[in-house]
Amino acid sequence: MFARSLFAKSAGAAALLAASIAPVAASAQVVEGARGSFQPSYHLVQLSVALAGMSAEAFEARTKEIASCADAIDLARDIDAEITRNRHVPQERLPGAVQDVLRDLPTGQASPIFSNDGETMRVLVICNKAN
Repeated sequence: MFARSLFAKSAGAAALLAASIAPVAASAQVVEGARGSFQPSYHLVQLSVALAGMSAEAFEARTKEIASCADAIDLARDIDAEITRNRHVPQERLPGAVQDVLRDLPTGQASPIFSNDGETMRVLVICNKAN
């Protein structure tokens, strides 16, 4: 029940988040925004784990302990999560809902849990934000 309510709260943002992370092409450039200000680019790590293998409550508790990308990688190894790395992702290439989540997410901490299929739980961790 907790997993359904957790996923339902952010279903729209989760779908955008999940759909946008994998296909983003890597770019080593800092992107200049429309108003002449520089937009950040992100080095992201995504952890994915099957809901069948771990409860949403346990995954949430474990991901709240993440304080760095090294912690995220260690946790992924401990719980047998899939690790996806996306380096130099320009902010402007991400959907607005994802930008909103990442804008307020401190470097090294995990995002709220999201899922695009109701079977796999995911979190993002910002390893680095370049301005």
